[in-house]
Amino acid sequence: MRVPPSVVEVLSRSTVFGVLSREELTTLAQGASVAEFQPGEILWLRGDSPSFVGVVGTGFVRMSQTTASGREVAVELMGPGHTLGLLSAIEQRALPLDAVAITRVQLVRLDPARATEAYERSDELKDRLVRRTTERLKAAYGFLAKSVSGRVDGRIAAVLLWLVESYGVRNEDGWTLTIPLTRQELAYLAGTTVETAIRVLSAWQRNGWLRTAHRTLTIRDLERLEARVDGS
Repeated sequence: MRVPPSVVEVLSRSTVFGVLSREELTTLAQGASVAEFQPGEILWLRGDSPSFVGVVGTGFVRMSQTTASGREVAVELMGPGHTLGLLSAIEQRALPLDAVAITRVQLVRLDPARATEAYERSDELKDRLVRRTTERLKAAYGFLAKSVSGRVDGRIAAVLLWLVESYGVRNEDGWTLTIPLTRQELAYLAGTTVETAIRVLSAWQRNGWLRTAHRTLTIRDLERLEARVDGS
């Protein structure tokens, strides 16, 4: 079976599967499909059985859970290169979080059995999964702690800091993000309105803390944003 080159390329950029050889990636990609999800579309719900293992090609997915009071709480964000559902597939257990697209998402969907076979055959993949799981847990705890801030500007700052940590590029002007995240999507992540997000970002830009341009956002004063998260 011929595998589209785009599928193997996405897998090669995966923070987990990227340790595999080209030949191993091509084998893993057999039977894979590419799916697109629109903003707000559900990939799966907590408690579902994993029908696929996903690797994000483009876009962002919000992983969340609902509290006893009915409030949805974002636990982590998954972006390009991130892998979803692999542990649940390996352990054959229910998915622990809701997964919802917050932007337009292109996702490579792998057969769970084939992904599990790749894991069982590769010691490198096993080591990588352990390291990435530890890193994700630390990042998720940090993001959760920051994103539940009572202040809107603190929640917006928390989202931006997470994006910088994951996708920021350091330059002489600060940290630049070139991800296609709209103000509306940023507001959704921070649990606020578009108008409020625009107002906060505009104030920070006037203060010189950040600068926006076409499809880019540069954070020029990281400490100021960290202070917003801390409530100071």
